[in-house]
Amino acid sequence: MAPSASHHVAGNAGEVKLDYMEDRDAKAQDTIYTTASGAPVPHPYEAQRAGEN
Repeated sequence: MAPSASHHVAGNAGEVKLDYMEDRDAKAQDTIYTTASGAPVPHPYEAQRAGEN
């Protein structure tokens, strides 16, 4: 069975669950974007910005 947003695996220490309202209201500064392996990456819009950062 493929994982889904509502599927919960007990004992998975790396799992962070937010409900829809918490996720929707989260600020961009509070969000960490990661690759599939968990390595942090810059915000997609920040990475596309031209000029001095």
